[in-house]
Amino acid sequence: MIDQERVREMTKLAAMEKNEGRKYQNMVRYYRSDYLIRQLLKSFVAGTLAFALIVGLWIACNLDAVMSDLNNLDFDKMLSPLLSRYFVFIIIYLVLVDIYASVRYAAGQDSLRRYERHLKRLCRMYEQQESRMAPNGLGETDDGVHGI
Repeated sequence: MIDQERVREMTKLAAMEKNEGRKYQNMVRYYRSDYLIRQLLKSFVAGTLAFALIVGLWIACNLDAVMSDLNNLDFDKMLSPLLSRYFVFIIIYLVLVDIYASVRYAAGQDSLRRYERHLKRLCRMYEQQESRMAPNGLGETDDGVHGI
Protein backbone atom coordinates (compact mmCIF):
# COMPACT_ATOMS: atom_id res chain seq x y z
CA MET A 1 0.00 0.00 0.00
CA ILE A 2 1.26 3.48 -0.86
CA ASP A 3 2.01 5.78 2.03
CA GLN A 4 0.76 9.24 1.00
CA GLU A 5 2.96 11.10 3.47
CA ARG A 6 6.06 9.35 2.17
CA VAL A 7 5.09 10.16 -1.42
CA ARG A 8 4.72 13.82 -0.45
CA GLU A 9 8.19 13.83 1.10
CA MET A 10 9.71 12.16 -1.98
CA THR A 11 7.97 14.71 -4.20
CA LYS A 12 9.34 17.59 -2.11
CA LEU A 13 12.82 16.07 -2.28
CA ALA A 14 12.61 15.63 -6.05
CA ALA A 15 11.40 19.20 -6.55
CA MET A 16 14.13 20.60 -4.32
CA GLU A 17 16.76 18.51 -6.10
CA LYS A 18 15.56 19.63 -9.51
CA ASN A 19 15.14 23.35 -8.78
CA GLU A 20 17.41 24.35 -5.93
CA GLY A 21 19.83 21.48 -6.34
CA ARG A 22 21.06 22.66 -9.72
CA LYS A 23 21.21 26.26 -8.58
CA TYR A 24 23.27 25.57 -5.47
CA GLN A 25 25.08 22.43 -6.62
CA ASN A 26 28.43 24.10 -7.31
CA MET A 27 28.61 26.12 -4.14
CA VAL A 28 27.91 23.36 -1.64
CA ARG A 29 31.02 21.53 -2.83
CA TYR A 30 33.23 24.25 -1.35
CA TYR A 31 33.85 25.74 2.05
CA ARG A 32 32.52 29.27 2.38
CA SER A 33 35.96 30.90 2.14
CA ASP A 34 36.94 28.83 -0.90
CA TYR A 35 33.68 29.67 -2.64
CA LEU A 36 34.06 33.39 -1.93
CA ILE A 37 37.68 33.46 -3.11
CA ARG A 38 36.70 31.67 -6.31
CA GLN A 39 33.90 34.16 -6.96
CA LEU A 40 36.17 37.13 -6.20
CA LEU A 41 38.87 35.89 -8.58
CA LYS A 42 36.36 35.38 -11.37
CA SER A 43 34.87 38.80 -10.68
CA PHE A 44 38.30 40.46 -10.63
CA VAL A 45 38.99 39.20 -14.15
CA ALA A 46 35.50 40.13 -15.33
CA GLY A 47 35.69 43.57 -13.68
CA THR A 48 39.07 44.28 -15.27
CA LEU A 49 37.73 43.33 -18.69
CA ALA A 50 34.61 45.44 -18.11
CA PHE A 51 36.70 48.46 -17.12
CA ALA A 52 38.89 48.01 -20.19
CA LEU A 53 35.77 47.80 -22.34
CA ILE A 54 34.37 50.97 -20.76
CA VAL A 55 37.64 52.82 -21.41
CA GLY A 56 37.71 51.48 -24.97
CA LEU A 57 34.15 52.64 -25.57
CA TRP A 58 34.94 56.06 -24.12
CA ILE A 59 37.92 56.35 -26.46
CA ALA A 60 35.77 55.24 -29.40
CA CYS A 61 33.08 57.81 -28.57
CA ASN A 62 35.62 60.61 -28.17
CA LEU A 63 37.85 59.53 -31.01
CA ASP A 64 37.91 63.00 -32.63
CA ALA A 65 39.18 64.66 -29.45
CA VAL A 66 41.68 61.88 -28.79
CA MET A 67 43.06 62.03 -32.34
CA SER A 68 43.38 65.83 -32.29
CA ASP A 69 45.25 65.73 -28.96
CA LEU A 70 47.30 62.63 -29.78
CA ASN A 71 50.56 64.54 -30.16
CA ASN A 72 49.98 66.54 -26.98
CA LEU A 73 48.92 63.62 -24.76
CA ASP A 74 50.91 63.14 -21.59
CA PHE A 75 50.47 59.47 -20.74
CA ASP A 76 51.83 59.92 -17.21
CA LYS A 77 49.18 62.53 -16.38
CA MET A 78 46.48 60.47 -18.04
CA LEU A 79 47.51 57.15 -16.50
CA SER A 80 47.37 58.27 -12.87
CA PRO A 81 43.65 59.25 -12.81
CA LEU A 82 42.81 56.24 -14.95
CA LEU A 83 44.48 53.84 -12.52
CA SER A 84 42.88 55.50 -9.51
CA ARG A 85 39.45 55.18 -11.16
CA TYR A 86 40.22 51.56 -11.96
CA PHE A 87 41.14 50.78 -8.35
CA VAL A 88 38.02 52.52 -7.01
CA PHE A 89 35.87 50.69 -9.56
CA ILE A 90 37.38 47.27 -8.85
CA ILE A 91 37.22 47.68 -5.06
CA ILE A 92 33.55 48.70 -5.12
CA TYR A 93 32.76 45.91 -7.58
CA LEU A 94 34.55 43.25 -5.50
CA VAL A 95 32.84 44.39 -2.29
CA LEU A 96 29.45 44.07 -4.00
CA VAL A 97 30.39 40.65 -5.38
CA ASP A 98 31.51 39.53 -1.91
CA ILE A 99 28.18 40.58 -0.39
CA TYR A 100 26.21 38.90 -3.17
CA ALA A 101 28.23 35.68 -2.99
CA SER A 102 27.93 35.55 0.81
CA VAL A 103 24.16 35.92 0.65
CA ARG A 104 23.92 33.32 -2.10
CA TYR A 105 26.14 30.88 -0.20
CA ALA A 106 23.99 31.29 2.92
CA ALA A 107 20.86 30.63 0.86
CA GLY A 108 22.49 27.50 -0.57
CA GLN A 109 23.36 26.25 2.92
CA ASP A 110 19.78 26.88 4.09
CA SER A 111 18.48 24.98 1.10
CA LEU A 112 20.85 22.11 1.84
CA ARG A 113 19.66 21.99 5.47
CA ARG A 114 16.02 21.89 4.35
CA TYR A 115 16.86 19.08 1.93
CA GLU A 116 18.62 17.11 4.67
CA ARG A 117 15.68 17.66 7.03
CA HIS A 118 13.24 16.23 4.45
CA LEU A 119 15.63 13.36 3.76
CA LYS A 120 15.84 12.47 7.46
CA ARG A 121 12.06 12.61 7.74
CA LEU A 122 11.78 10.22 4.79
CA CYS A 123 14.33 7.85 6.37
CA ARG A 124 12.33 7.86 9.62
CA MET A 125 9.20 6.96 7.65
CA TYR A 126 10.99 3.99 6.11
CA GLU A 127 12.33 2.91 9.50
CA GLN A 128 8.84 3.14 11.01
CA GLN A 129 7.45 1.02 8.21
CA GLU A 130 10.18 -1.57 8.72
CA SER A 131 9.52 -1.68 12.45
CA ARG A 132 5.79 -2.21 11.79
CA MET A 133 6.56 -4.98 9.30
CA ALA A 134 8.94 -6.80 11.64
CA PRO A 135 8.00 -6.15 15.27
CA ASN A 136 10.00 -9.11 16.58
CA GLY A 137 13.20 -7.70 15.04
CA LEU A 138 13.88 -10.80 12.88
CA GLY A 139 12.33 -9.51 9.68
CA GLU A 140 9.20 -11.61 10.12
CA THR A 141 5.64 -10.45 10.60
CA ASP A 142 3.28 -11.86 13.23
CA ASP A 143 2.18 -14.73 11.00
CA GLY A 144 5.78 -15.93 10.46
CA VAL A 145 6.09 -14.67 6.87
CA HIS A 146 9.22 -12.71 6.06
CA GLY A 147 8.51 -9.03 5.44
CA ILE A 148 10.03 -7.03 2.65
